[in-house]
Amino acid sequence: MKADIAASYLIYRLAGRYLSRQAGFLLAAFYVYNPAVFINSALWGQVDSFFTLIVISAAVMLSERKVAASAALFAAAVMMKLQGIIFLPVLFFELAGQRRADVIFKAAACALGTAAAVALPFSLNNGTLWIFKLFTSTAAEYPYSSVNAFNFFK
Repeated sequence: MKADIAASYLIYRLAGRYLSRQAGFLLAAFYVYNPAVFINSALWGQVDSFFTLIVISAAVMLSERKVAASAALFAAAVMMKLQGIIFLPVLFFELAGQRRADVIFKAAACALGTAAAVALPFSLNNGTLWIFKLFTSTAAEYPYSSVNAFNFFK
């Protein structure tokens, strides 16, 4: 629940900067009072709220032009849940828009450093390539990207 409150504060701060304080308050309230968020974290005890907090923090860092910090947070999100990959285009578009080699290099170094720092303690007993095996086995567990959602391909 603490991660949900922190995430709602970041939503308030980010929306308040670009929209209005009222809109920020409303969006934060929509998030924190969303039954799915409450059930998933407070009742069911899942850690998705921490993942969401990391992704929102990365978006806040990106909005403040702190691209290296954002890259590190996006990498942490991917290391926490492979589904974090879907947010990486946001970072890539920002890097493509800046077109500065030093910023791109710094962001890549921060992302790789974060991923290595997260994986290293587990690599001691599992070998150096264990993370790739974990990612491929995790991806293989989800043969469908959408099961019950509406799409045009059913």
